[in-house]
Amino acid sequence: MEEATTVTNEARRHMFGVWLALGAYVLAFAVFYPQLLTISDETSYMRQAWAYAQGQTSVEVLDPSSLQVARVHPSDYPPGTSLLMAPLRAAGGWRAGFLLGPLACCLVVLLLAHWLGRLGRSPLFALLFLCYPATLVLSRCGMSEMPSAALVSLSLYLFWFARGRKVWMAAAGFVAGVSLLLRETNALVCAFFFLGSLLRREQGCWALVAGGLAGTALRPLALELLLGNALHVKGGYPDFLLGAVPGNMPFHLGALLLLFPGGLLWAALYRGPRRFELWATVAFFPGLYLLYDYNAAASAGLKQWVLTSRFFIPLLPLLVIAAAESCTALSRSLGSSPGARVALARLRSLAAPMLVLAAVSATWIVNWQHQLWASQQRGLLLALYAGTEADAPVVTNLDASARFVNEIYAAELGPRIVLSMDATDEGAMGRVLERFGRCTIALVERRDSERWQEVSTRRLAWIEGLKGHFEVEDVNTSSVGTGERVHFWTVRPMGP
Repeated sequence: MEEATTVTNEARRHMFGVWLALGAYVLAFAVFYPQLLTISDETSYMRQAWAYAQGQTSVEVLDPSSLQVARVHPSDYPPGTSLLMAPLRAAGGWRAGFLLGPLACCLVVLLLAHWLGRLGRSPLFALLFLCYPATLVLSRCGMSEMPSAALVSLSLYLFWFARGRKVWMAAAGFVAGVSLLLRETNALVCAFFFLGSLLRREQGCWALVAGGLAGTALRPLALELLLGNALHVKGGYPDFLLGAVPGNMPFHLGALLLLFPGGLLWAALYRGPRRFELWATVAFFPGLYLLYDYNAAASAGLKQWVLTSRFFIPLLPLLVIAAAESCTALSRSLGSSPGARVALARLRSLAAPMLVLAAVSATWIVNWQHQLWASQQRGLLLALYAGTEADAPVVTNLDASARFVNEIYAAELGPRIVLSMDATDEGAMGRVLERFGRCTIALVERRDSERWQEVSTRRLAWIEGLKGHFEVEDVNTSSVGTGERVHFWTVRPMGP
C-alpha cells in the first residue's frame, strides 16, 4: 500500500511538472506572440486561410500577360490546415491563425502525458515532444506539422486504448482519415498499426476500417469543393529520388538521434505492445523522407536544421512512447542489486526536475530568439512597403518576397499590385508601363546560401538588361539585420 501511494504521489508530481512546462510554453508564446509570416510555405497556408475566412476559395491577382484581374488559389497544399485556421482568423483577425500551433502542441503533450500515465510510465516523457526544437519553432508558424501531430496522436491514442470498443476504433480510423486533409504522409504513422489490427482480426477492426474510409472520403470532397479537383495532389519539385539519400542522411539522423535524444535507439529497444508495428513505422516513415529530394539547402544554418527536422514532428509521439517504455525497461534491467536501485532512484529524482527545467528553458529561449529574428524580418517587410506604392505595380521575386507582399498585410500597410518577376518579361513590362505609366522593381536579395547567391546574381543581371529598353532608375537599397537587402528601381517607358 505504501509503495502504491508513493507511485501515485510521484505520478502527480510528474503531471504537475507537465502542466508547469506547458504553462511556461503558453506564457512564452503570449509574450513573444508572432507578428508576421516567416516561412514561404506558411504564406500559402495563411493566405488560403485568409481567403476561407473571407468566405472565398481564391484571391485576386493581376495576370502580367493580359493585365486582367484573375482569381487563383493561393495554395496547392491540402486544405485541411487552412480550414482549421480559418475560424480563428475569422474570429480574431489574421494573427489569430497563429494560435493553431500552440493549441495543437498542448493537445499533443497532454494526450501523451495521459497515454503514458495509463501505461504506468512517467508523464514527464511527454515533454520530449515539447523540447524538440522544430516543435517550438513550427508551433509559432501557420504550417501543417503541428495540427498533423495532434490528429495523429489522437488517432493513435484512441486506437491504443480502444480495447475492442467499436466506437473508439471507428473514431481512431476517422481521425486518421481526416489527417489526410492536412498532409498525405500522416496516414503512414497509423497505417502499420491499423494493418496489424486487421491481420490479427482484433475485435472492432472493421469499425476501424469503416471510420478510416469515412474520414478519408472527406479529402476528395473538400478538394472538389475548394480546389475544383477531387484527386488533386501537390505536384512538381521536389520528387522522391534515390539520389537524395546522401544529402538527407546527416540531417535526418541528426534529428532522430540528437534533436530527439536517442530517438531511433529507443525505438529499436522498444519491447512494448505492438512493437512490430512501431518498428515498421519508425523505419518506413523516415525512410520515405530520406528519398524526398529536399533538405532546405537554400536556407542553410539553423534554418536548414529546423526545416528538415520538421518532417518528423508527426512521428514524435511514437518516439516518446518508445523512449518511455525503453528507458523504464532499461532501468529495471540495470537495477538488479540494491545499490543499483538506490543509484537509479537518485538519478530519476534528478532527471525529473532537469527535464522540466529543460522544457521551460527551451520554450522561452526558442520563442524569444524566433521573435528576435522575426522582428528583424519585419524591418524587411516595412522596407518593402515603404519603397513601393499602391497605384504602381510591384515587380518582385516572389520566391523571396511573397511572405511580405500579399493581401494579408493590406489592411495594415495598404494594398499592392504584385507581379512575379519570373513571369514578367520585356513584353509584359512594356504592357505594364503602357497601362500604369511606371512600376517598381523590388528585389529581395538573399546571400545565405550558394543557391540564393546564384539566383540573386542572375536577377540583378536581368534588371541591368532592362536598361536598354526602359528608363530604369536605381532608387535605394535597404538592408536588414538578418542579411537580406532590398533593392528598388523605378521603371518608366524610354523617353523620345
